[in-house]
Amino acid sequence: MNDEERDYLESLLQDEQSLHRQLCLCVADKVPNLRDGGLESYLLIDFADRYPSIACPNCGVRGDEGRDSPYFTPSLVILSVSNQKSYLCANCWKHNPIPAFGIYTLEDQT
Repeated sequence: MNDEERDYLESLLQDEQSLHRQLCLCVADKVPNLRDGGLESYLLIDFADRYPSIACPNCGVRGDEGRDSPYFTPSLVILSVSNQKSYLCANCWKHNPIPAFGIYTLEDQT
């Protein structure tokens, strides 16, 4: 892959729908850093419906809402190498920082 192709693929990671698609297909190896800008590697990506207490900070839809529908598209929770926790909503297509989720505690939050 040449530099131009890599730059194009990385630019797609700034678009929430493209980022969601690439993460679900396991073709993305980076996520946007919402605090400092740029891209960084991630440690964990999981489906938000596994964490029913977490909702999108933008639209308020919980990750498990609509899970029984055959058209359900899961939202994603992401933990990056810089310890940033974020929520990529499949309802409003916004990528926002969130508090700790899963096995991660508030003390882990930086």
